[in-house]
Amino acid sequence: MFTIKKKPLTPNIIWDSSAGKPLCNFGHKGTITTNDRDLAEKLAALGHEVTGEAEAPAQPEPEKPGDGAENAQPEETAAPEPEKEPQAQAEQPGETAEAPAQQAAAPTTKGRRNRK
Repeated sequence: MFTIKKKPLTPNIIWDSSAGKPLCNFGHKGTITTNDRDLAEKLAALGHEVTGEAEAPAQPEPEKPGDGAENAQPEETAAPEPEKEPQAQAEQPGETAEAPAQQAAAPTTKGRRNRK
């Protein structure tokens, strides 16, 4: 892991002029840690102090014999049915759908009213 300390009298946010976006943000402590070798090389070229090495990526665990298709769970192939709206269910021949009750509107003014 690379540890990078910013140069004195430089801003905490370093901009990448080629991409037009921030390259890194040092925060209040003035240091960052990263595994990005390209970022560390760019900041070293700008004169910042870079220490450490990149860590090797973690190796995935090898599969054990017998863990293949024998123990795999079957996948569900049926798609879930979309939910029907309540009004669509109520509209059957001979029945009428009732309109939902309207709530009283909230007052449009907030706070104290001026009374004369």
